[in-house]
Amino acid sequence: MSYDVAAVRRLSPAVERMTCPDAGFQSPLSVPAKERLEAFIAWSFDTAGPKSEWLAGMEAVRGQTAAFVNAAREEIATLRRR
Repeated sequence: MSYDVAAVRRLSPAVERMTCPDAGFQSPLSVPAKERLEAFIAWSFDTAGPKSEWLAGMEAVRGQTAAFVNAAREEIATLRRR
């Protein structure tokens, strides 16, 4: 298996112009990450935010967890982190 370094570099246009040794602070944003951020912003702008979908996802995971431990959904507590 080979690793195509040039292909990876093409995903982050900033590395064509600079070396980024301090990637711990902020690494160059890749094209796929930029596209997902833009899609998220557009989605949030159009729908007033993703909270309802996140809550639905949490309830789905709650059901899956209940099935995994052979419990009823109501027996599985979910807590919000603050």
